Amino acid sequence: MNDKPFVFVIIWWLFWQLVNFFEVTDIKAASLITNFIFLLMYVSMVLGYLLVKTTFRPHLDNAWGKCDFSVSEKFFSSERVNYIYLIVSIVILVFGLYKSQAFSLSFTEYFLKMRGVDALGVVTGISALDNFIKIFIVPIVIASTVYVMSGIRSTNKISWVKTIWSLINVLLFSYLFQVNYILLLTLFLFMFYIIDSQLESIYRSWVLKLVFFIIFILVSMSAINRYGSFDIAAIILYYPATYFSLSFSLFDYNLSNETILHEYTYGLSSFGYFSVLPFMLFKAAGLLDYIYMPIVMENITHNNECVFLGGSKCYNAFGSVAFSLYRDLGVFGVAVGGFFYGVTIGYLNIKKHKSVIAEMIYFYLLAMGIIGIMVSPFDLPYFWFVFIFIFIYSLKIKTLKTSSPPSKIMKS
Repeated sequence: MNDKPFVFVIIWWLFWQLVNFFEVTDIKAASLITNFIFLLMYVSMVLGYLLVKTTFRPHLDNAWGKCDFSVSEKFFSSERVNYIYLIVSIVILVFGLYKSQAFSLSFTEYFLKMRGVDALGVVTGISALDNFIKIFIVPIVIASTVYVMSGIRSTNKISWVKTIWSLINVLLFSYLFQVNYILLLTLFLFMFYIIDSQLESIYRSWVLKLVFFIIFILVSMSAINRYGSFDIAAIILYYPATYFSLSFSLFDYNLSNETILHEYTYGLSSFGYFSVLPFMLFKAAGLLDYIYMPIVMENITHNNECVFLGGSKCYNAFGSVAFSLYRDLGVFGVAVGGFFYGVTIGYLNIKKHKSVIAEMIYFYLLAMGIIGIMVSPFDLPYFWFVFIFIFIYSLKIKTLKTSSPPSKIMKS
């Protein structure tokens, strides 16, 4: 059981909390109360993780049945699903690029159209297509990326066709919407696969480290383009220092003022995105009152309001996962949410050696644990749908069963 990935998540949050606390950027530091709330979340995560590791691990280790990761046939059985995912997503993304005029405009013209002061917010010109890509195509791309990465880890071989196809999907979506979060997510996934792998793993080879470096360069170039300058020091202070430390002050602002953060939603902030899709369908069909708004959409709308946090600029959008957890049930919600995350990561860390689906969800949730410092995963259209597409993979994956408990289990 490799604890390094989980430890990295905790250190990541603590590091950027310290950046916020010492006011490295021009943002006013969060109050001590807010800092204690975030520390409570980390402590709850650690307690949940340790509970699984120390109390339930012997029972999970001795569970009957396992996947033999030396047998790559189980991945071949789901290859058709993966290729269907990749083909469907590429076709729709290319069509979206065509409708958005990405092929007829220069890079600068297209960037200004999507991100300039006169940007309209509609990418392809077809609102239904934009929403379809965000809700369905993005989780397909992410699920396929995790699947390919797990396949490399399982067989210890690189399938360049699938790897390049997956990266093309990531790049197409990133360029279509002129966003870098899917590049960041892919970068974090690579990072966790490298951290978790043994020395003899191909993930420790220079080849995949080069792929990791290329994605890092792409993210950096995207940041430079978004910033509009080659002032490296200023770019670092804005990307990533501000991006990764902003949520603490934004949470503190909501905690200190009478905002919707204090209106408890009892689970609808964390699980309410399931109501967004039917809401959008019914609204499009004219079957809903336009006054109604799902809780998750309410959270997104609220966090998109620009507020001043002590500096010369106003900031928005960075609610973090703590916003959703606190709005559900206050401090208790933050503690329970952190504890549940720790338990889930601990459980999947053990089961990933026996279950392909557990491995894919494990690395996906680790990456989302990093993303959660910027924006709540529960507010992302694709978050829950990724699990559905990973589950479809699992239906095709062959699992080798044993008729009796194994006599000896190798522990990592």
